[in-house]
Amino acid sequence: MASKQGALACLAAATMLAVTGCPHASSGVSRPGTTTQQTSSPDPTPIAPPATPPLLPSAANGATMQITVTDASGAVPGAQVAAFGPTLAQALTDANGQVVLGSLPIGSYTVRVDAAGHQGCTRAFSVSAARQALTLSVPVVAVSQPLTGTVEDASGNPLAGARLALGDAWTMSGADGTYQLAAASPGAVTVKKTGYAVATTTGGVVQLTAQQPKVAFEDSPFAGDEGATAAIFGSLESALAAAGFVVENQDDPTADVRVWAAPSDLGSVSPTDVASYVQAGGKIVVMGDWGGATNYRPDLADDLLLPLGVGLENDLVRVDTGNLGRPEWFSPIVGAGPASNGVHSIAVYGAASVQSATPMQVVAGIPSGGYRVQDVDANAVGIARQVGTGLVVALGDTDAWTNDASDDVAQDDNLTFAKNLIAW
Repeated sequence: MASKQGALACLAAATMLAVTGCPHASSGVSRPGTTTQQTSSPDPTPIAPPATPPLLPSAANGATMQITVTDASGAVPGAQVAAFGPTLAQALTDANGQVVLGSLPIGSYTVRVDAAGHQGCTRAFSVSAARQALTLSVPVVAVSQPLTGTVEDASGNPLAGARLALGDAWTMSGADGTYQLAAASPGAVTVKKTGYAVATTTGGVVQLTAQQPKVAFEDSPFAGDEGATAAIFGSLESALAAAGFVVENQDDPTADVRVWAAPSDLGSVSPTDVASYVQAGGKIVVMGDWGGATNYRPDLADDLLLPLGVGLENDLVRVDTGNLGRPEWFSPIVGAGPASNGVHSIAVYGAASVQSATPMQVVAGIPSGGYRVQDVDANAVGIARQVGTGLVVALGDTDAWTNDASDDVAQDDNLTFAKNLIAW
């Protein structure tokens, strides 16, 4: 692995706030790096998302934002408030419906507010100067009767992990296909799931029609040439093809899933393009690595992820095995959800940590004994975050899902886990 890249630049200058409105607001085991024989292990364990994820690098003299969340009855305590842009910051509102987010570097941000019994609300703002106390009031709308129903396939089987959205109201179907969407006003809810045609619903049962999905591996892993992509991800690509995917090794903005593994050059792809793609219902999977593998650029990974509320650190997560002089294989805790279907255990090698704003799901968490080099806190090495009907997946390791001399995807249930994430 290459030496760690520098932290995100800390910027300081003069501050200005520009706000846009909310829709509807007016109404643990060390493993060798060789192929292993799978043994029995516990079923996947649900992982509670961290209430306050650790901050990405931020400006010590950055702006401070005081946010007040209210509804028609007054203050809304216990609301999740997240700001994401050049960094991530997140906290719960107090009894007065207030929260203060600090050390915000200059740049464009999104604030997302989620409160039980209320429709989610998203606002945009920008910081253009340092050390100024800013304020923002966010009204949210209480929802007494959420939209409910079930997502099924054409044969009536429940579909888990389907993404439903109506404006800023977002949710996913559960393991039994049921959903509950806190929408403040009636309308056609868009329903999206990889491998199925987009549908709409106004509640009740919605059936999705299967269609052949397409996945594009869009970069050159580890700064290799494009022709190497298929070889590096051969086992994973073969598994996806066997599952009915069309697999490409090229940039394709029309693909259902777009994968960037240890990105070192995004070519003509811009973060704005990717954000628009996800907000329109697309799915991206970004794989990182600790400190950067060969010419891997952690800053480029975050250029894609941070505007969507996810951060991929360039730190190193280890497990305290008594052998701390090098990274080692360890088994994260697999979170319950579509990615864990048929998975008992996965193994990663020297992963970076990932963080996310809500709503999100931890798909791979730090095990007992795990810790984060350069920090005392660690939560996850794999996160999935819904954005409208789109999905963002960030994994803190690339090596574990590729083919090398030790065939990393043969480690425990790695191949199944990676295939599940892409097929979600």
